[in-house]
Amino acid sequence: MLQTMRIKVLFIFISLLVVCPTHGQDSYVSPKIEEYVDFINDCNTSPVDYVMGLFDRYDVVILGERDHRDTTQYDLIEQIMSDPRFIDQVGLIMTEIGVYNMTGTVDCIVNASYASDREFETALWDAYQNLDYTPLWENTNFHQYLCSVYRINKRLPAEKKLHISCTDVPFSWHQTEGLTHEQFQDFLHIWDYKDIVMGNNALTELYKLFDGPDPRKKALIIFNSPHSFLTGPNSRPAPYAGQIIAERFPGRVANVAINWAKRRNEYRGLTQNGKWDAAFAACGNKSIGFDLAGTPFGEDRFDLRPGFFKKRLEYKEVYTGFIFYKPVGEWVFGIGIPNMADAGFVDELVRRDSEIWSGETMSSPEERSEIYDYYARTRSFRIPDLSGQTSFIEKIDRQISRYYKPGVRKGETE
Repeated sequence: MLQTMRIKVLFIFISLLVVCPTHGQDSYVSPKIEEYVDFINDCNTSPVDYVMGLFDRYDVVILGERDHRDTTQYDLIEQIMSDPRFIDQVGLIMTEIGVYNMTGTVDCIVNASYASDREFETALWDAYQNLDYTPLWENTNFHQYLCSVYRINKRLPAEKKLHISCTDVPFSWHQTEGLTHEQFQDFLHIWDYKDIVMGNNALTELYKLFDGPDPRKKALIIFNSPHSFLTGPNSRPAPYAGQIIAERFPGRVANVAINWAKRRNEYRGLTQNGKWDAAFAACGNKSIGFDLAGTPFGEDRFDLRPGFFKKRLEYKEVYTGFIFYKPVGEWVFGIGIPNMADAGFVDELVRRDSEIWSGETMSSPEERSEIYDYYARTRSFRIPDLSGQTSFIEKIDRQISRYYKPGVRKGETE
């Protein structure tokens, strides 16, 4: 009888551990995420410290950017770039965004001295108009990034300034007089080889860095998540840019994913159907970074874009590490370029957007104004504000609640 009572007490104690994890809330936490919650609670490495720790082991760190429009992740990137250890150790930052032939121009701009911030903004805008082969790169965060690098460099001596490089397919709007929509569409077939071009452009810049005079022989690369995959022989027929770099410099390249939501044209759900996000929610959405190998996260099947590979892969086979920084509901998207007050650019922007990009003719003042307004008017929004995405927020709430319900006892979860 006494032994039976002891077993019952032990069972109740274990049940309480499941219901009341170390975050101290009276909440339901599914046994399926217990080991994830335990790992998060035990991990106290901030995202910045984690990235800098990677630079102690690797020469190149590729950061897997989430949605191009998300400005929140660039707050983290600025924290990384402005860290004194980064300034002392890392000589180069490369990005997917920006055509490769503009590298010298934008690097000079963020390294120059100006009489005022307004003078810098003017110089940046002159270059930004031609930074991409889209009519104009309208996502606010890349402008945010360039301004961040300039602000950091302003206070640094010449030998410690950060240098930047763009890696995307070369293109010049200055050479498009008479270009037709059909000819431009032919050019865009280069997208089929975008990773090869980006990877080789990055390699060119890395060789310059490793063989050059700057004693900081390390580089941060910011690629949107698919281009950052390291997958070895399991990749699609054309390798990803990250893989091209890693194969050229074996053992010297790491890649890190920033937490994301699954998306193809529109948002569809969370990693592991909410299991990861639920674990972080149970720990107060703690911002940390860690290696995936040897963790329950690393053992999970890679489900961001599983159809991209020849066989099923685990997360540790695609990424070196993982950073959790802000849950989905806190992401802030940004469209529009601030300080784009050059009304004289309207004619050129309309030519690019309507005649060359879309193959249409926009002649009315209202149509022209609408095009300019789309690129020039800055606005921010969250996922629920996206067209048709309110149901997505409801979906992720349901996914998380399968594993974690704050303030709900285990017996109340049915």
